[in-house]
Amino acid sequence: MEIRKGTIEEFESILSFYYELIDSFDELEYRPAWQKDIYPSASFIMHALESGNLSVAIIDGQVVGSVICDHFGNVEYSNVKWAVDAKDSEVMVLHALGVSKERMRHGIGKALVREVIRIAREKGCKAVRLDVLDGNLAAAKLYESVGFEPVCKMSLYYRTGWHDFVLYEYVL
Repeated sequence: MEIRKGTIEEFESILSFYYELIDSFDELEYRPAWQKDIYPSASFIMHALESGNLSVAIIDGQVVGSVICDHFGNVEYSNVKWAVDAKDSEVMVLHALGVSKERMRHGIGKALVREVIRIAREKGCKAVRLDVLDGNLAAAKLYESVGFEPVCKMSLYYRTGWHDFVLYEYVL
């Protein structure tokens, strides 16, 4: 498995990866609130590629996982009592972590999360933060296994509507 930055030339295959992932949600025990063309949107993916903020996991030339990380959390993140007091530029926020259904539970998600942590350290960040839909036990277990700590529960608004989330932080 190769983990690396995605390229603009891979946009169509990365977008197809996310669409196929969303299509597979009906078969999963827990269904995230992602929707085609809403989250993650094509423009969000393209912006992440253009900014160098999207990493992919590749096996046999195929995208089998993807994650986006940047310095932009939900507006409500500013109201949270985080373990680390830091400016937005000192925090990496993890978004849109996905692993193809056929490759789940093979360590790909964990490898992508560790890549985000590596990038955050390289950029001199103080912490990595994220939010998980409340009830998404598989995602919570993954993040906690890497060392993320739950900070609080709160309702957040994203393009898919208002949902309850658990917010996590990994202190660097």
